[in-house]
Amino acid sequence: HYKSNFPSLLNKYRISHAKSLLISEPDMNVTEVGKNSGFGSRSAFYSEFKKQTGSHPNAFKKMNVNSKSKDIS
Repeated sequence: HYKSNFPSLLNKYRISHAKSLLISEPDMNVTEVGKNSGFGSRSAFYSEFKKQTGSHPNAFKKMNVNSKSKDIS
């Protein structure tokens, strides 16, 4: 049936939302992105983000904002 429980599924959607915010709202503070994505604390957000993506939110943001600005140039 399902391969994950409800909290895991919820966190998957939260991280997906956070990733789009990190790319589309580069001026938004990373902690604010976590809060807007439904995480109650900075540490919970960072931990889950790292678990799902293999990188920290700041590194993800930096990598994607830099590649996005290169596409525009």
